[in-house]
Amino acid sequence: KPVRLLFIDGNHSYAAVRKDVLNWEPFIVDGGVIAMHDALNPVVGPTRAIVNLILKDKSFSDLGIMDSIFWAVKKPPQSWSEKFNWWFFTVMMRLINRLLGLKRRRFVRQYLVKRWLKRILTRITLARLVLEERCES
Repeated sequence: KPVRLLFIDGNHSYAAVRKDVLNWEPFIVDGGVIAMHDALNPVVGPTRAIVNLILKDKSFSDLGIMDSIFWAVKKPPQSWSEKFNWWFFTVMMRLINRLLGLKRRRFVRQYLVKRWLKRILTRITLARLVLEERCES
């Protein structure tokens, strides 16, 4: 049956998250949402799946992060703001994926990703949502 909200949480290995995304993504309806817990966790699985599977093609837009939850709406970006949002999150998630892949400096990696980048992405998401709400009203 069609799925309007797919929330992925559980095993954080890349293989498990990849399997979940590949098995369930075809059932998400246009306009449906895929959400993933621990997207900015030092365990690389969810972040790598976001970069390699969800952001690889432009079939998702309206991307956002709130604390440790990433979400994307299944629809191609159409307006310039949706395209910019897609580009920005693609660049940021690739950077985070690279930082999480570092072998050394675990403290710096966790501090940058879990504290600094998570806060920035959450604030940018909140600002975008508030701005969109103000433009609609």
